Amino acid sequence: MKKAKINDFDVIQIEKSNDGLLDIHIKEPANRLIKDILSSYEREEIVLQPEFQRQFVWNKKKQKELIKSLYAGFPLPMFYFAESEHGKIEVVDGQQRLTTILGFLKPKSVQKNIRAKLISNFRHTHNGSLISQVEIRNKIKNRNIYCVILQDSTMQLKYKIFQILNQGATILKAQEIRNCLFASEMPSFNKLLNRVANKLRKISGMTLDRMLGEELALRFFVINTYGFEKDITNLLNNFNALKSDFDKSTLQSLKNKSNHFFNLLTKIFGENLDNCFQVLQKGAELPKINRWSLYSFSNKINQSLFHLLSYYLPKYSNHQISKKDLDKIKTGYLELLKNKRFVSVITGAGTNSSQNIRQSKQIFEKKFVKAYLGDWTDKPQRNITVGEKKTILKNIPYCYLCYGKIKKNIKTKNIHAEHISAYSSGSESKFKNILLAHSKCNIEKLGQPLADYRRKPNCIKRIRKNKSNIAEYLIALKNWNEAYPLDFYFKLRKYAKSDLKLQ
Repeated sequence: MKKAKINDFDVIQIEKSNDGLLDIHIKEPANRLIKDILSSYEREEIVLQPEFQRQFVWNKKKQKELIKSLYAGFPLPMFYFAESEHGKIEVVDGQQRLTTILGFLKPKSVQKNIRAKLISNFRHTHNGSLISQVEIRNKIKNRNIYCVILQDSTMQLKYKIFQILNQGATILKAQEIRNCLFASEMPSFNKLLNRVANKLRKISGMTLDRMLGEELALRFFVINTYGFEKDITNLLNNFNALKSDFDKSTLQSLKNKSNHFFNLLTKIFGENLDNCFQVLQKGAELPKINRWSLYSFSNKINQSLFHLLSYYLPKYSNHQISKKDLDKIKTGYLELLKNKRFVSVITGAGTNSSQNIRQSKQIFEKKFVKAYLGDWTDKPQRNITVGEKKTILKNIPYCYLCYGKIKKNIKTKNIHAEHISAYSSGSESKFKNILLAHSKCNIEKLGQPLADYRRKPNCIKRIRKNKSNIAEYLIALKNWNEAYPLDFYFKLRKYAKSDLKLQ
C-alpha cells in the first residue's frame, strides 16, 4: 500500500510553552485540487470514515447546497486531517463535506451503507439552460479545498488540538475526539469500548448516538480501575495513563469485568433492565402498588446512577447476588429513586462536584447497597480445602459423575471437588453440596446441569464401564448423607439406581 504524501498538506506544528499551554503554528493552508484528493482517496491513502467519526448525517438538501457552492466557486472552510500510525491520513474535521463531494463525484468510491444517503445528481441551470452532470463534476474536480494535517504527537496533545479546532462547533464531541485517538493508538481497547457500548444500547433500548455509549463504557472501565471519588472527566482525558493501564495485557480482564457487570444487572433487573440507569419521571404520579412496570421513568440515562452501579455492583460475586431476594432488591432500588435527597444530588447542576459525589455515594450505600445487597466484603468460601477433599475421599472414594473409583493415594490436586449445585447460583461450598469427581469428568461437565451431562455419550459410556461400583457407591452415599445431609441425596440415589439398569 502506497504511503500518503504528508507533504501534500500543510502541517500543524505543535509546541508546548513553558507554562504548559499549547502553542500552535498553522501556516497558510495548503490549496489542493479536489481531483487530487479523490485520487488519493481511491488509492486508499485517505481514510474518509475513521472509527472515531460519527455516521454520515447530512440530508440531501444540505448536500445540494454544498455542491451548488462549489460549482459557483465559493471557498469552503478548512479541512483537517490526522496522520495515523499506518502512514495514512484520517479526516478529522470536514468528514460530512468530503463524503458529500467524493460521493457525488464517484458514488462507488464510498461505503455501500452511505451511498443511498448521497445525492446522485444535481440539477443546475445557467441562463435558462440545464448544465450537464459531466460539466458540473468536471468543474468541481478542479476546485480547490484548503487542507492542514495534524502530524503525529502524543495523545494528550492531539486531544487538546481537537478541542481547539472544534471550539464553537458541533462536529466532534469529547468522546468522538477520544475515539479518534483510541482508534489510531489503542485500536484493541477501542474495539472493546464499541462492544460494551453496543451492549449498553441493547439493554437500555436507546441509540446513545454521538458515541455516548462509548463514553459510558469508558467511564465504567475508568471507575473500575481508578475508583470513583471525584469527577472522573480528568481521568477520561488522561490519555497517557489510559494507554499505559488499558493495554493489550489488560483487555481480557476489562472484558471480564464488563461481562460480570452485565450479568449482575440482568440477574437483578431482568425484564426491567431498560430502566435501571434512569431516575423516575419528574412530577409523575406514583402508583399505589409498588410494582416496577407501573412507574414512569425519565427515558434518559442518569450519569450518576450509571457511575454508582458501575462502582458498587461489580464488587459482588454472582454467588452473593444469587442468594438474595431479587424482588426485594428491585423494591429497594425503587425506594431509593423516590428518595428526594438522593435524587437532588444526582440530577441538575453540580452533580459532578466532589460534595455531591460524596453525598450520592453515602446515600446509595446506606439506603440500597448495605440494606439490600449486603456487605460485599463478606464473600463465603468458594474453594474446597485439601482437608475437606481428604475427608470426602475417605468416605466416598468414587466419582459421583461416572462411579469410577478414586485412589486414596492420589495427589489431592488431581481430585476435583464438585459443587453439585453451581456456586454461582448461590449454593455454598459445604459438605451438603460437594462430592468428588475425576478431573476429566468435571472438566467435561463444566456448568451443565447434572441431568443434561448424564445424557452425554461419553458420560453414559463411563457409567456402563463402572456399573460394578454403583452398589458400594450407594452404601457410601447413604452413610455420608446421615452425617452431612446432601441437598440432592434422593436425586443422586435415583440416578444411581437407574444406572444399574443400563445395558
